[in-house]
Amino acid sequence: MTPVQEHVLQRFARLYGAPETTDIVKFTGEYVKALGRVDAQRLEAAIDRVVSANRFRIWPTPGDCVAAVQAVSRDQAREREFANYKSADWQREPTKAEKARVREMMASCKASLEAKAADTRAQQPGFAGIDREAWSTRQASLIEAGKWCLSNASGGRAT
Repeated sequence: MTPVQEHVLQRFARLYGAPETTDIVKFTGEYVKALGRVDAQRLEAAIDRVVSANRFRIWPTPGDCVAAVQAVSRDQAREREFANYKSADWQREPTKAEKARVREMMASCKASLEAKAADTRAQQPGFAGIDREAWSTRQASLIEAGKWCLSNASGGRAT
């Protein structure tokens, strides 16, 4: 029994019943012709895709099967390529100088972000002195802050 007969024709017959055709030999011959050179592992994976994507209880076309085989082949090639790819930089431990440089960059970035946050808090008037219990104080501070934001957004023009 060929892989096409085992993995395709028998499975389709189980799932979709007998094909509606007048010449079963020519009908199955099209599948054998389209998929005859595909190895059993790829063929089985491709037919799994075809079956899961088929929405109707009819036989998928040989073209659908060939497209699934091509997709499986692409996926397997990508997997092999990624599995065989090994970068020398991924394998080695970073040197002490590299680790120190990264720590220095992280500290510099953190200090810069903290300085910008402090500068931003200092530029926004009214928020530091909000009386949490007084609604009018909160509302006035928000209005003042909104005017400040609008004036900065419009290039210093008061709105």
